[in-house]
Amino acid sequence: MKNFTPLFTSLIFGVCMLSAQTATVPSGSGTSGDPYRIASLNNLYWISQNASSWSGYFLQTANIDASATSSWDSGAGWAPIGSMVSQTNYTAFTGSYNGQGYTISGLFINRPSKNSIGLWGCISGSANINNLGLLRVNITGNYDVGGLIGYNVNSNVSNCYVNGSIRATTNRVGGLIGSNGGKVFNCSVRNNDIDSISGSIDVAGLIGYNYSTVHNCYAIANINGDADLGGLIGYNGSKVTDCYAISNISGVYLSDTILNSSNIGGLVGFNSDTINNCNATGKIISGGWNDYQIGGLIGLNSCKVTNCHANEYIITGRKSGNVGGLIGLSSYEKTTIYNCYATGDISVGYLCQDIGGLIGKSGNGSGIVDRCYATGNVISRNCCSSDVGSLIGENYDIVSNCYARGNVIGMNTICISGLIGVNWSQVSYCYATGNVSNNNSSFIGGLIGYNNKYNDIIGKVNDSFWDTASSGQSNGYGGQKDGAIFSATGKTTSEMKTQSTYTDAGWNFTSIWNINESNNDGYPCFIGSTLNAVVETKVDNIISLCPNPTTKAFQLNGIEGTATITISDLNGRLLLTKEVTLNETVSINKLPNGIYLVSIKSKNTIETKKLVIQR
Repeated sequence: MKNFTPLFTSLIFGVCMLSAQTATVPSGSGTSGDPYRIASLNNLYWISQNASSWSGYFLQTANIDASATSSWDSGAGWAPIGSMVSQTNYTAFTGSYNGQGYTISGLFINRPSKNSIGLWGCISGSANINNLGLLRVNITGNYDVGGLIGYNVNSNVSNCYVNGSIRATTNRVGGLIGSNGGKVFNCSVRNNDIDSISGSIDVAGLIGYNYSTVHNCYAIANINGDADLGGLIGYNGSKVTDCYAISNISGVYLSDTILNSSNIGGLVGFNSDTINNCNATGKIISGGWNDYQIGGLIGLNSCKVTNCHANEYIITGRKSGNVGGLIGLSSYEKTTIYNCYATGDISVGYLCQDIGGLIGKSGNGSGIVDRCYATGNVISRNCCSSDVGSLIGENYDIVSNCYARGNVIGMNTICISGLIGVNWSQVSYCYATGNVSNNNSSFIGGLIGYNNKYNDIIGKVNDSFWDTASSGQSNGYGGQKDGAIFSATGKTTSEMKTQSTYTDAGWNFTSIWNINESNNDGYPCFIGSTLNAVVETKVDNIISLCPNPTTKAFQLNGIEGTATITISDLNGRLLLTKEVTLNETVSINKLPNGIYLVSIKSKNTIETKKLVIQR
């Protein structure tokens, strides 16, 4: 008798594989009044196999487990909905997909040589993707890679979130979208400590390459790449508002056996449009030999930045340039940095230049830095650095109403100071308190390292002060070019905490400045500010709410001892006041879904965090 077992087994295996990829027609007709109802993985697969449906309406009606996609197509996994050859040659999804708050979990794609990779490969026109969550994705593509969408030509994406690992063999990879040309709002990426987003250029937590409006979004992710790396966006060419990122970013590029990395920011790597009301928290470690344009918020900036802050701990390798607690390089015409601050420490290697607690290098003579401050320490770990300041490393912009509280530590540093390392422009109504210490510096000052002049470019410092006691410096500047102007005064700590010191010099204590012994250690701060500045910021003690977003409760991490927290809504209404300890669970199950502000007052800081409740 013949043995039919191998044939039978083969047939069964084939049937199982076929059933795993069965395209089941969903109920509904695909109209706005009777949308296709997507209730299973087979329904979802039907969409990818029926391009004629891509202009229709879709409604997800259940959570979908897509983990079976890991065995599809000989291990290549899910075939994206839509594809893109170039910006003028693409086949796109143009319909409407409403996830209704349901999720798709375990989506797997492994197509390292293919472009426009994601659940959707390409969307355009009137397409609208909303109210959908992707959980535990594992996606690999070549170019334009995103957890949700590979390439969004010009469509709207809202109320969507992703977590998992997303990788690009080359460029343009984001946790949500690889390349984006449509409006994105109320979206997030929520990775855990293991998951990461990686690629070469334009790598970010939310969007790799962006040229449209992004509003009210956030990303929590680990980022690995070479250049244009951002906690939220890698390259940005449009307005970004009300967003934040919590990230660990690692940037190293190997070229001709030399390690390089450039344009790395806690929020955006390379920015060329307005950013407003955004913040970034986390770590940036760039361990190359030539690291340039690295900032706690933005690496390279060429536009207006307002109402933003960063609490990023930054470590670079040797030969770093343009490194700042907020912005690495802000050096284009009419750049404005307004009402911003940075609190993270910066630690650079040797042969480094233009390092600042707020901005590494600022301007080309026509920009403005106004109502900003920095409190982080700036440390040159080895020797032969230059242009190092607690606020700005090298400055060409008009700087007014600013202050710096961080310590500056260097060794064989050429120009080092408590405010600006090298100054080429007008500085007024500013002060510095940080200790300035180094071994064998050429030009060291409590306020300015070197006040410079070249033809019509003249350093002018007026109506400004430095604390002679806390800075350890009796001289306001270390060196000055003939023709430059320095009219600033050193004061004792007591005088620095006396309002008349400033009002006698014409400072505005009506609408800009305030002084109160319980605020900012008694030094002047901005009206409305509740910051109690902490000079020694430790990255290991970054305060965070975990989990965030949450459903019923959260814990407070990074505090010392106890802390008092208050939770309020976005209208300022107080909802809860509680004293908590490290890792204590705080119940919020009575609060409805939404965004809340958590004010945290502990032994060493006062901070406000955004809390998202999403059930």
